[in-house]
Amino acid sequence: MLNQFDDYPVHQTPEPVANPATGGWNFYDRTWINGYASDGSCYFALRMAIYPHRGVLDCAFSVVEAGASALLLRLAARPFLAC
Repeated sequence: MLNQFDDYPVHQTPEPVANPATGGWNFYDRTWINGYASDGSCYFALRMAIYPHRGVLDCAFSVVEAGASALLLRLAARPFLAC
């Protein structure tokens, strides 16, 4: 079944996103976004991975400030049934 994400380049094959490219236990689809402040004083990153054969959604957000500490928030959940 097609869904709204099938219009975006977020999958390894021409198949719909709902169909994993392999049956491997460790297969995942991952995406990330990162950026910097224009003066280079701060960096951020956001990532998300879906492990469909494990039924796991894994997310992380991090911020690093120049000359200061770093912050990392990592979450994992089982929001759906494994294939």
